[in-house]
Amino acid sequence: AWPGLTDPFTARNGAERIAAQLMHAGELPAKPDLSDIRRFCDIVIVSDFLDPVEETMAWLDVLARHGVRAHLIEVADPAEETFPYAGRTEFTDPETGDKLTAGRAEMLGDEYRLLYTARRHELAAWCKRLGWSFTVNHTDRLASDALVRLHMAMTTDGPSVRPTAGGRAGIAGGDRPGKAVA
Repeated sequence: AWPGLTDPFTARNGAERIAAQLMHAGELPAKPDLSDIRRFCDIVIVSDFLDPVEETMAWLDVLARHGVRAHLIEVADPAEETFPYAGRTEFTDPETGDKLTAGRAEMLGDEYRLLYTARRHELAAWCKRLGWSFTVNHTDRLASDALVRLHMAMTTDGPSVRPTAGGRAGIAGGDRPGKAVA
């Protein structure tokens, strides 16, 4: 299912059916309305999660209040994590088109990496408190890596978030602390 586009269904060609619906859909909101997701459902959300973490948590809070178990997959470009830029560099926001020109981009690197990592860790910790899974998949890695971790989280009693090599978040099985209901 795709919130606001399709109802849940079971089919071997599910991905193709959703893709066909997306091709014929008009403009979709950046963040779909999640209020119709029912209690005891599992939902998989794939995003870069680059919005301010408070906005992301506010958007997802309706799921926590409804007792939904969510599985978040953060898709990250390695350059977003390492900030390999130096010298005069122009950055363009892909959503708004706003531009920022840095005279010496390397001067922004340390603070950027600190903020980037803090955002990820705060979101991962929030997911862990709710009993949700959170994992990171890098664009230079196979998508199947994330799907294996997702499968593990959805078929165990207790997904939790653990850091893996290089400070990346991964999924580990364990006792699920329970669903958060506000």
